[in-house]
Amino acid sequence: MLNYAPKNEAHDSRIQEGAQLYEENCVYCHSFDPTDFKTAPDKIADLLRSGDIRSHSRLQFSEDQLTILEKYLEESQ
Repeated sequence: MLNYAPKNEAHDSRIQEGAQLYEENCVYCHSFDPTDFKTAPDKIADLLRSGDIRSHSRLQFSEDQLTILEKYLEESQ
């Protein structure tokens, strides 16, 4: 069985996943509205990858999750 969804449905699904990641991990310290970020979405993903921000070290995102989160933030801008 193939896991196929038309491109727009797959895209929408990924954006929903990003929204869920944001809601579950970010809104406690950041605005509920992702457009309030002053940092570019790709820079946010890079910061999370680097682990340089101590308060974010508890967040353990996979590379796929970071990509999904980045796309969600880009779509939200």
